[in-house]
Amino acid sequence: MSVRTVRVVLLAMMGASLAVATPAAAQDKLAPRAEGEPIFVHWLKPSDPGDRTIRKYWQRMERGEASGKEQVDLGTMLFFRGFPRDAVRVFERAGKADRDSAEPWFRAGLVEHAEGNLRAARKDYKRCLKARKGNGWCNFYMGLVEEQMGRAHSALEHYRRAFRVAPELADPKVNPEVLQSKLELGAVLREGSRVRFVEHLPIDYLEPHRIYAFRSGRVAGQVRKPATKPPVKPLRRRPAVKRPPRSRIRVKRPSVKARPTPNSSALPYGVPTTPPKK
Repeated sequence: MSVRTVRVVLLAMMGASLAVATPAAAQDKLAPRAEGEPIFVHWLKPSDPGDRTIRKYWQRMERGEASGKEQVDLGTMLFFRGFPRDAVRVFERAGKADRDSAEPWFRAGLVEHAEGNLRAARKDYKRCLKARKGNGWCNFYMGLVEEQMGRAHSALEHYRRAFRVAPELADPKVNPEVLQSKLELGAVLREGSRVRFVEHLPIDYLEPHRIYAFRSGRVAGQVRKPATKPPVKPLRRRPAVKRPPRSRIRVKRPSVKARPTPNSSALPYGVPTTPPKK
């Protein structure tokens, strides 16, 4: 007999015992179920504050007034109230209304996982990771589903992603479900070796804000003021120097004697200038 069958049998036995032990007057306090209403509405007690809150949220959802977060809260309350199938329907409705939200699909996967529906849980976890790939909790539970389905390689990959984003998930005090896994130790060791490898790389660490300040000439986060030119100092003119007037006195230059012409008086030994006649 499966765990789900045992749970259904126990719930049926508990309901039967309560029906026998509860007087008719107390059973009449249950709200009557209208046509088309979910089955859980019939079991909501008007005297219970929690049930009144569930009914209020459900009525708002039916009128189209509930936000996506309110629908997620309604599904969570239904799950803890003992209506997992209705909780999954509400989560799916919230996820289809907001395609970018990952929380409805993650909680739907958790409910399916708790109920033992591994294929449905895997499908919901995939939708969650499609909307938010770096969700640490969803990666861990996706790895747990893959491990339980016999896919060790995929399970190790999701464990590694989970421990990279949220290393505290490897601590049993934070995440007791880690004790159910037989592969998480390998993922922790693999992620630890990667971190150790990165820490000991022969690369100098560069602080981003200092690099930013150095490259841009300013400190990160401050608005750079426009550069202002320094005031131009006026040139100092030198005082004019008075020069003495030029003197008009004419200086007498010495006269140069003319050179003698080549004649008899200038030739040595009285050499005649004309050749002798024949």
